[in-house]
Amino acid sequence: MNEKGNRYSVRAFKKETVPDTIINEVLEQVRWTASSKNTQPWKLHIIRGDSLEELRKLSLKKATVEEWDPVFESTSPKALPAELYDRAKVCGFTLFEHKGIGRDDREARKAHNLENFKFFDAPLVILFSTIKEPNHEVWVDMGQLLANTMEQFRIRGIASCPQWSLHHLAKTFNTWLKTDEKYTFSFGLSLGYEENDAHINKFRTVRQEVNEFTTWYD
Repeated sequence: MNEKGNRYSVRAFKKETVPDTIINEVLEQVRWTASSKNTQPWKLHIIRGDSLEELRKLSLKKATVEEWDPVFESTSPKALPAELYDRAKVCGFTLFEHKGIGRDDREARKAHNLENFKFFDAPLVILFSTIKEPNHEVWVDMGQLLANTMEQFRIRGIASCPQWSLHHLAKTFNTWLKTDEKYTFSFGLSLGYEENDAHINKFRTVRQEVNEFTTWYD
């Protein structure tokens, strides 16, 4: 979650629940997230306890048989500029290597992917919804909201893993959430106290140096 000031995704959590006081503190902070023209194009669904276990079973059942029902189109990393695609490949290869999963081990790779749809057994999940036909400004707003939410939980000792992959079951989640017809599920965030000794939580991605992605104009 936090190592020398650096954020990283956590994929193994303690069973300990996140206190209401922390959740409410975070929500009070993130409601001030900036948005274009103050549109605030978001809905947050806080899921835990029996409701989370019910959704976890439904999500895993659908994902196991690949019964996908997305709303937004997912772009393959192969369609990205070469330097972005290369980073995505390195991330995937090194993650599998870290977990000891071989390139030809399809069963292990499928099991790895299904962990997403179990929400990594996290005790708290937040599902984020936005309008059904978002423009560029809306996605900027949603990105700010997600980043702010992760950081507000982080400084309170709560680890997280953002999950775009859950969008493959967007319509399933919309039905379960009884989402307002003008909105749709877009992505999720699994949260909880980090299981510090878990091997998966030792995984780190390679990051660009500051001078690789910045240009200064004086």
